[in-house]
Amino acid sequence: MSGGLIGALASRARAARDRVLDHARLNDPALRVLNLGCGVDLMPTADNVDVVETAPGVTVVDLNAFPWNLPSTHYDYVIAINVMEHLADPVRVVEEIHRVLKPGGTAVMRTPYWNSPDQFADLTHRQAFSHRSFDMFDPTTTLGRQRSYYTTTRFSVDRYFVFIRPFGVYIPIGGPRPLVAGILRLAERFGRIVWSQEHWLTKRP
Repeated sequence: MSGGLIGALASRARAARDRVLDHARLNDPALRVLNLGCGVDLMPTADNVDVVETAPGVTVVDLNAFPWNLPSTHYDYVIAINVMEHLADPVRVVEEIHRVLKPGGTAVMRTPYWNSPDQFADLTHRQAFSHRSFDMFDPTTTLGRQRSYYTTTRFSVDRYFVFIRPFGVYIPIGGPRPLVAGILRLAERFGRIVWSQEHWLTKRP
């Protein structure tokens, strides 16, 4: 495959990724956005936080120490891109995200899929996630009804994306989960199909 075609595919993949996350909207200064575990991927108008000061302007917050030194019911969006898999207690983290979100606020969680090569590429990964991992917070799901005793924190899982990786570039596919059900059936049986996934959760009371 020519370098020009690979470059074009990569450019389209980046554009598709940005449409999923909608960076233009999230950089609206009227919105309050929390960028958790930002690393060096800072968002210009967000509160960028990480465990160390990875760049000027980053606020140091230990995401494994609760409660976080962040205000309650403050943010419209909480963005956690490749963060949850590094943390010791994901249930407690989701509870804190719920606390800092405004009513109806949105949490965006991107994680490696549980059998993706990305899951095993980093020795600091503590957790693995499937497409059902956040269902326990949603009372409309089977897992949310069966496992409601784990936590009183409630979200709606409103959007779900999978990222496939043909030719080495990440391409999102998704929307309502039934649209990606066929891909997920294959991914549960074979690796190297779904590499990453993204859950969009809306805060419930």
